[in-house]
Amino acid sequence: MNSNLATPAPPKVLAPAREAPAPLFVDLDETLIRVDLLVESASQLLSRKPWLGFPLVFQVLSGNRSRLKDWLAERTIIDPTLLPYRPEVLNLIAERRAAGGRVILATASHRRLAGPIAAHLGCFDEVLASDEARNLKGKAKLGAIRENLTRTGEGGFDYVGDCAADLPIFREAHQSFLFAHSHAWLKRCRSLIPGTHVLGNDPRDWRAYVRQLRPHQWAKNALLLVPLFLAHKWLDPGLLGNVLLGIVCFCLAASGVYLLNDFVDVEKDRKHSSKRHRPLASGAIPLWQAPILSSALLVAGIGGGFWLLQPAFGLIVMAYVIANVAYSGGLKRKPVIDVVLLTLMYVIRILAGGVAAGLPVTDWLLSFGLFLFLSLAFGKRYQELAEAKLEEDGPGRKIRGYRVGDLSLVETAGVSSGLVAVLVLALFVRSSDVTVLYTSPRLLWLLCPLMLYWIGRFWLITIRGGMHDDPVVFALKDRISYGIGLVMVAVILAAHSLTIRH
Repeated sequence: MNSNLATPAPPKVLAPAREAPAPLFVDLDETLIRVDLLVESASQLLSRKPWLGFPLVFQVLSGNRSRLKDWLAERTIIDPTLLPYRPEVLNLIAERRAAGGRVILATASHRRLAGPIAAHLGCFDEVLASDEARNLKGKAKLGAIRENLTRTGEGGFDYVGDCAADLPIFREAHQSFLFAHSHAWLKRCRSLIPGTHVLGNDPRDWRAYVRQLRPHQWAKNALLLVPLFLAHKWLDPGLLGNVLLGIVCFCLAASGVYLLNDFVDVEKDRKHSSKRHRPLASGAIPLWQAPILSSALLVAGIGGGFWLLQPAFGLIVMAYVIANVAYSGGLKRKPVIDVVLLTLMYVIRILAGGVAAGLPVTDWLLSFGLFLFLSLAFGKRYQELAEAKLEEDGPGRKIRGYRVGDLSLVETAGVSSGLVAVLVLALFVRSSDVTVLYTSPRLLWLLCPLMLYWIGRFWLITIRGGMHDDPVVFALKDRISYGIGLVMVAVILAAHSLTIRH
């Protein structure tokens, strides 16, 4: 026996070939992403080119959806990197690709919008989408899926969708994967299509709407109470009721402006590390609802001022809304103008409180408020510039029209404005006007060191980088500010009611 002969290797046993799973067709709008691209493109067009609103309405009224989508797709660009994707759908796609199955994006959105999204994700073998000739929704989408299967020679398919238009496709699919938007829709789908796999149930959460109104910002409207308090009329139920009604009107109008701003800035917010979680930017609230809700809130706020209080109050609310829209629309990027406008929006609230209560707002109060809120507005800008300097040091870097090199100027202007506010307070205490309302006006001198301490502490915190909120919101959250405020209220009450003999 020749030992040099190698022992023959045993024959290889081939494992049976694993059959690839059925192709998976995935819907896009409100399934793969939390938003609707038709609404996204329309809102982008209106926010960037509002003069095209009338042609857009004409396209909508024509009733030709495919032509409308084509018209919008020619005039808008959706950045696929900013869209809110659903992780549940992405995970299902990854599992299907890992098993060797084909994955096809099948959407009623236009090809110009769907194509870049598919390219960005890199997980689709093909894209079926609408064009000028065909709106790929419902039965039309089912027909396109059948054509795709005939071309590839595959016998069946699975489908991921979300809406009633997908029911014909769900009925024909081997496996149906549903992303429901309400408990009622989920229940109906399960009864019509037994065996439906539920990827998620995402009903509209009322808490998202509350967050969108930004109720924490309503605290600023407490400034309407200042004229009533300083006139010592806070125990008058009629006047207090009018002021509280005025506060409600300001809250409604302010929330309407916030909603409008977030609608216009939705793309910018999605680029921001924290703002991308806002309800509109994240898709928690449908984008199409924003202009409707905003209009309703603004009409309620301004209209309530006109009819429930008096025309003068309604005009003040309207002036506040105009100033706020102008600020958000571009003036917030104009140096110095921005802080002056912020200051005026605070002073407007004080004027509104006087009008609601039918009480005069003195020049002393207006002067004090003007310089105090100017100091706070400069503090807000200082904090933003200081944060920009930490991120990218350099005097040439611009933030809202300011340069990082302007920090010292902003600091000087802010501190000086705060000190001038204290000077106005001191001059008021020294004036003859103080004797009209106060029996012991000398006690009011105690307010000056309290204000000096608060302003000094505010700027010390700001310069050290600890001011991350709106300054007024900071004051309403800060325990020391509350303590100082309570002491100042006690001083004012004592000066009004106590008689101190000299």
